[in-house]
Parts: sequence; C-alpha cells; structure tokens
Amino acid sequence: MSTRCVKVHHPGGAYDVVVGFDLTGACVKALDKLTPQPSSLIVVTDSNVARHASKAVDRLLASKFERTNALSVIPAGERSKSLATFGKLHDRCLAHSPDRDAAIVALGGGVVGDVAGFLAATLLRGVRIVHIPTSLLAMVDSAIGGKTAINHARGKNLIGAFHHPAAVFADLAMLGTLPEREYVNALGEVVKYGVVLNAPLFAFIERNAQALLARDATIVQRVVLSCVRNKAQVVSRDPHEKAERIVLNYGHTVGHAIEKVSGYRVAHGEAVAIGMVAAARIGERAGVTPPATCERQEALLVSLGLPVRLPKRMSVPAIVAALAGDKKRRGGALRFILPGRIGTWTTWETKDTKPIAACLREMQP
Repeated sequence: MSTRCVKVHHPGGAYDVVVGFDLTGACVKALDKLTPQPSSLIVVTDSNVARHASKAVDRLLASKFERTNALSVIPAGERSKSLATFGKLHDRCLAHSPDRDAAIVALGGGVVGDVAGFLAATLLRGVRIVHIPTSLLAMVDSAIGGKTAINHARGKNLIGAFHHPAAVFADLAMLGTLPEREYVNALGEVVKYGVVLNAPLFAFIERNAQALLARDATIVQRVVLSCVRNKAQVVSRDPHEKAERIVLNYGHTVGHAIEKVSGYRVAHGEAVAIGMVAAARIGERAGVTPPATCERQEALLVSLGLPVRLPKRMSVPAIVAALAGDKKRRGGALRFILPGRIGTWTTWETKDTKPIAACLREMQP
C-alpha cells in the first residue's frame, strides 16, 4: 500500500504527517535532512515499546550525527505523565550535554508523545521533536497538533505547552504488536471524529466495524488517514485551541473526570467513549442532540467493544467533583461539546451540574 502525506500548518510553519508501513528508514532520512541537521538524537520510549520495537530503536540510535545519541526509557502507563518522570527525563538528557540543535524522537503511544513533547518544549527552552506514534490512539490524535502535557493531582493534562513537531511518522506496521485492549481503546477517538466532524467516516465505520476490529490493513489505513486529515484541518485553522479546536475535546469533559476518579485504570479511549455517550445524552436533554444520533453512536461503540456505561461502583458525585478541574471551564461554567446530527456539533455551557449528574446516574450499570 502506498504511503500518504498530510500537511499540518501552524504559526511557525508546517510539518508532514506521513501514514504508511515500515517507515523507520524514512524517518531516519527525514531527520538527516532537517535544517540545521540534528547534532544528536534523544530517543524517548517506554518499557513496552523498547521490547517490541527494538529494531526501530537500534536503527534510530545508529544514526550518525555530531554527538552520541541517547536512549531514555520511561515506565509504560499513564502514571509516567508526572512531574517526577519529567524531572528524571531532564536529568538524563542534560547528562549528555545536548545543544539546541539536538532533536528528540518520541517512539511510543500517547503517554510517550505527551511527556517527550513537553520535554522538547522545555529542554534548553525548546528543541525539535519528531513523533513516531506506535499506538492507534497516538496516530489518529495525540501525536498531531503540538499539544504536550503531564498530569497533576488536580486533573489530567494540566501542566504542558504547545510545541509542534518537525514531522510525524504514523507507521501502521507498529499496530501489529499492539495489545487488543489498546487497539480497541483507540477506536473511541476514531468514532469521535465521525460523530462531530465526518458523517461519511461514521457511516464507513458502521459498515466496516468488523474489518476494522480485525485490523484489515486497507480499512485501517483509510480510517487513520481520514482521522489525520480531520485533525490536520482543525489544528491548522486553530493551532492553539482558541476556537474551533475545542471540538476535538468531544467526550473528553466527562472522559477525563472518569480517568481521574478511576486512578487512570480506565483507559483514555474507553473513558472518552463513555464521555461521548454522556455528552450525547446531555445534548438530548438540552434539545440539541437528536435521539437518532444518540442511538447510532451508542450502537457503533457497542459494536466496536467499547463501554457505554459507567464503571461498576464509580461514584457519580466523584465524577461531578472531578469536572471542576476541567481545562475548558470559562467563568466557572463547564463547557461541553454536544453533537447535533452526525457530523455536526455545538458548544454548551452550564454552571448547574444537576442535569449532568442525572445523565450519569442513568448510565450506571
């Protein structure tokens, strides 16, 4: 299958998101052509990817630059998005005396991309980063758009910066070793694009749900490309989330609260799926979301093996309390993205959490 390229624009320039198979060699060539050429590479990955993608790690580290390349491996999992891990990464990087021409390569899923991206934004006040996302979730969402962050006790992604990459290489071959739960988890973000931005994509997934679950290469590439194009269009128009980019947070208001309350035991895409169901139900109560949208969305999520009810024994008051830490709040009001007809959306603000709590109670198992 052919390699495809999608351009993302931002105030400082533009970069390519390359989608294809077996792209490590293409990434090495692209790194060599960066201007100025990197003085060294700092490869950041996690303990799982370091085992499963050792050949990619070795090939990156073998790149010939002025200084010795370095590898930094962080523990796999959301708990690595912490100030402690962030500080250790700085210690390891600074031990190699990098200069501002160094480049960081984030080889991993969303956690690696977020932490390595924030590292790149802050190391020596900013160095370049190239993303090689290894999870479906990172390919369709977190590796694109320049958002970087770590978590805080008060909530998810509360400490971070916008720092756009020099390039993104979405190597679909990496998905071959992705655990089933991690693959299915990402489909929550995939469905998100269809519900609020892309009705044809939503209908395509409805028709091809089983092939997508089976990781049919042609179907996966088409879906990933559609998601990448949608995100590229949105972030190119609104790179710093001042307006339209907020649509990409559909399902994330309640989703992030569920992650926090669960101690990050609920995976991100699973939490987003539940958050999307909650947002649609809130929208139906508010007279914004047609019942047919709620029904089609929930049916598709179920067909993909994603949760549509709250986790057992999860407290609704705890979720509502966690919403107070949401980044999208304005003037004390919570801001939700609500779907209209499939492929459309609107924003909705409220200071009254009672209707939110009522919808969440309806979603208890």
